[in-house]
Amino acid sequence: MKTLKNFATPHSHVRSFDSASTPEAFAQRELELGGEYLTVTDHGTLEANRHVYDLCQNDKRFKGKLTPIMGLEGYFRDDDCPILKEAGINKDEKGTFAEHLKYMHLTMHFMDQEALETATRLISKADLRAERHGSERKPLFGWSDLEELGSKNITFCSSCLIGMVSRHLLAHDDPWTAMRYYERVRSLVKPGNFYVELFAHVCDKNWDAGTFRKYADGSEEKLPDWKNLAILDSNGKEYKAKALEVAEDFAKNPDSAREKYVKLVAVMQNRKMTPLETPKVLMGAERREGYLYNECKPWAPDRDVMLGVNKFIASLAAKYGDKILISDDSHFAKAEEKVAQDIRLGQNGNWRFATSYHRFSNDEAFKYFSEKMGVTEAQFEGWVENSQ
Repeated sequence: MKTLKNFATPHSHVRSFDSASTPEAFAQRELELGGEYLTVTDHGTLEANRHVYDLCQNDKRFKGKLTPIMGLEGYFRDDDCPILKEAGINKDEKGTFAEHLKYMHLTMHFMDQEALETATRLISKADLRAERHGSERKPLFGWSDLEELGSKNITFCSSCLIGMVSRHLLAHDDPWTAMRYYERVRSLVKPGNFYVELFAHVCDKNWDAGTFRKYADGSEEKLPDWKNLAILDSNGKEYKAKALEVAEDFAKNPDSAREKYVKLVAVMQNRKMTPLETPKVLMGAERREGYLYNECKPWAPDRDVMLGVNKFIASLAAKYGDKILISDDSHFAKAEEKVAQDIRLGQNGNWRFATSYHRFSNDEAFKYFSEKMGVTEAQFEGWVENSQ
């Protein structure tokens, strides 16, 4: 492969809640890679944009060497979405689509002052309907917000696994809605301002924790430890117990637990016990924690959901003639800093990334795309040029 400038990442978290490096460390990494740009697309906040701009414009270590790419990875959910209505998705009791999908991501970049000022105003508006999920507050954009943003000099990108396109695949195996969202998002920006992100990560497993229940029909289901259940015993008596309590009873005395927990009849949903349409015969339960393999999906038969999404979105890019960008979704500058991200994530729950989401070099990215997707050197070089 000929000597290339390192690809300019469209997707970088220099100061998000789950970042593990400082903006200065990211800037230094760019210089080490021979890069020319410093990108910021933090989760739901523009707070680091000024810092990145000042680093590139005023800090003598980086001035004249790095150009700032200022952006945002915004949160989206429209509770009056015509696409979801057309798909027959029902709203929840609060009149939202949160039970279907809590939120989706959209990566964007601001190419002039007006675009940045518009984003600043609209994210303040989005904060008025923000929701807290875990320890993070998530300001929510709707379609009207994206229409106004798209009218400015701004780029939209297809984003990550929980982006506005791929999350429909990930959560519901729904390529129809994923394609409709792709078409709608790309239509909102000026011609040439929509880009497809392909990610150089293997995602065949994720850190997971919870109680896994095994049923007589051979199926298995995971629930959070705290979820309340209603289960009938061998005499038809109903027990109320948390999922973790059931798993602990099976661990202590499986024979006794099989007598006590025979048939699952209801699960707590939205603070009320919701009966199952068909009760399930329980064969066992256990608590697991660690890097657990994903289930096979129709669009990801080898469990690697990132590869499945990459292939799906690449096919749409080919259909519509959209440019592809190499994306690393970098959360820290160097691979050895992953331990810091694991600690930060551990302070907010037990989820963490299975692989390293550091700032990739061309060589690291090409290794993934050539081995996993059969991408040629010429194709890869074209994607690098797109990023430049």
